[in-house]
Amino acid sequence: MQVIANGTHSAPLGDAGAYIKTGEGMLTIEYLLAEMERRGASDIILTVGTPPQYRVLGSLQPMDCAALTAEDTRRLISSFLTEAQMKRLEERRSLDLSRSFPGLPRFRFNLF
Repeated sequence: MQVIANGTHSAPLGDAGAYIKTGEGMLTIEYLLAEMERRGASDIILTVGTPPQYRVLGSLQPMDCAALTAEDTRRLISSFLTEAQMKRLEERRSLDLSRSFPGLPRFRFNLF
């Protein structure tokens, strides 16, 4: 499973979201999106077997944390997809959507 999100924001983090455990603590999708802004990234890439990566000026910069497991990635995406979207993703093996979060603007997601 790979998730690519892009967009920018400057709002504070929300409280909701799924948490994944890393060496640095817990991550939520909201935290990962806020980190995009801090790094000046255009994209975040979440791939099973690697840590989250940010595209900054065309280069991928991995986060200093453990690689994501399949469970981590599924937990993150299921925190912001509806049941119908999860079903569509499982059936078609890809999904494109845009989504906003409390206190954050809209982001575009490509999941495959």
